Amino acid sequence: MGVPLVKYFSLLRTYLKPYKTQVILLSITMVSSIVISIVNPQIIKFYIDSVKGETEIQTLQQAAILYIGLAVIQQTIGIASVFLSQRVSWGSTNLLRSEVLTHAMNLDMTFHNQYKPGDLIERVDGDVNALSNFFSRLVLQLVSNMLYLVGILLAIYLENLILGLVFTVFSLIGLVITYYIRRFVVPYFKRMREASMELMGFLEEHLQGTEDIQALGMTEYVKEKHYANESKYYHHTIKAIVFSRLINLTYNGLIAFGTTFVYVVGVPIHLRGGITLGSLFLINYYVSLLVQPIFVILSQIQTLQQADASIERIDELLNMESKIYDNGVLPVPDKQLDMEFRDVTFAYHEGTNVLENLSFSIPAGKTVGLIGRTGSGKTTISRLIYRFYEPLSGQILLDGREIREYQLRELRRNIGVVTQDVQIFQATVRQNLTFFDDSFDDDEVLSIIHKVGLTEWYTEQENGLDTRISESQLSAGQAQLLSVGRLFLKNPKIVILDEASSRLDPVTENYLDQAVMKLLEGRTALIIAHRLSTLDKADYILNIEFGKLIEFGRREELLKNPNSKYTKLRASGTEVVAT
Repeated sequence: MGVPLVKYFSLLRTYLKPYKTQVILLSITMVSSIVISIVNPQIIKFYIDSVKGETEIQTLQQAAILYIGLAVIQQTIGIASVFLSQRVSWGSTNLLRSEVLTHAMNLDMTFHNQYKPGDLIERVDGDVNALSNFFSRLVLQLVSNMLYLVGILLAIYLENLILGLVFTVFSLIGLVITYYIRRFVVPYFKRMREASMELMGFLEEHLQGTEDIQALGMTEYVKEKHYANESKYYHHTIKAIVFSRLINLTYNGLIAFGTTFVYVVGVPIHLRGGITLGSLFLINYYVSLLVQPIFVILSQIQTLQQADASIERIDELLNMESKIYDNGVLPVPDKQLDMEFRDVTFAYHEGTNVLENLSFSIPAGKTVGLIGRTGSGKTTISRLIYRFYEPLSGQILLDGREIREYQLRELRRNIGVVTQDVQIFQATVRQNLTFFDDSFDDDEVLSIIHKVGLTEWYTEQENGLDTRISESQLSAGQAQLLSVGRLFLKNPKIVILDEASSRLDPVTENYLDQAVMKLLEGRTALIIAHRLSTLDKADYILNIEFGKLIEFGRREELLKNPNSKYTKLRASGTEVVAT
């Protein structure tokens, strides 16, 4: 296996430490269950041998009661073992899941652009779930079933040396046969899971694009591709199910052969007086138990190999480092803030600069309208302010200090962003506005709803602030107004509007403009414009093209200059800015 043993022990020590008591109790229950499994058949042996003798009926009754009592205790222990293993499993994996998710969320946007959400879900949930059995039972079951196997063989040796040797060889042969059978069958299940993942991925992708598929007349093509994927999944599933029967056949076959050996070898020994009838029954019973730990051991080894791959993938993710370093120590000043870009150069990919030596400044409490063609770097500017990325060169200053000098958490807490794609959570109205922050009281939340113009919409909500909503229940305009409401509650010192009204009709945009005007009061703001009318609320106009500054100045002064690009754009009669 690729993962060294020290890594396994490190994971177990780290994530099982909070559940040390439960792990100890789980170990005790498993060992106790093994002991009872080996001891209880001895009572049956005693019972059989005693019936042939002159043992009193009361003694036989006591033996029967003891047997039933131990069986009940074993079942109770089994229930306790399942309960404890689930607690340990969910608790430890949730700790790991939380760490992996937090680490992934703290990685910079370069990482998130490289990995699709499905990949992250597989890492955070799929790989961690694969370790569930590893944390809860795998090691304990592996060790306990080895002890179980050894214990059964020792019990057989105590009854008869020859039969002990026979079934030691039988166990080794059984391990080898089962190992190769599982190696043969497992690839079919892997192909079945791969076909299932491929089918689910196809369905997810094409269901999301239903409108385009119907509009472009691709329905028949999608049906044919879906049939092909379903057919592939069907054939792999059939093969997996058919060949999986080999495992059951092997299991039952080993029990049959074991029982045969008991009678072929054991009956002559019994007839010669080497063992009692009770011992013969006991050995036969032990042989039927012998197959179970053989299969469990190999199954857990296979699970360990699967855990091996998951641990490597999780380890790879946890070892990734963000390119955004949070070395800042300064708090963000509690006042209006000016902002400056000073010779900033940035590229998403080496050799292709999106911004090049860009310099401009936004006075404290003023609003800058940013215009430019598609690919000119407008959204990139907002991402750099928020520190989703770092410039290749140059500086971004806030209140005269480089933004890297501020605590990252504090910096982002004081910057509010509204984009054209608003995320609505399947949660209550209150939670969607407060981002699950319980520190806001109802009056604060309601005042914001009225301030952004959502009063009419809110009155239609059956349970008020506790009404659960989803993205499908809101229009684009309502979602945008909700996002502005979030910023009022967040109360940032800097506001960035990234084409927030580009998908709205003029009437809805008017409602949004009124809410935005209230939001911008006393705040430094950057508005990435879609319509020229949006720029009417800007104090300054910033025009960039191919990442370079084309024009920057006060809006009124640019309008007075007939040679200004902004003036010419307004004079052209167009309403939509070239984006």
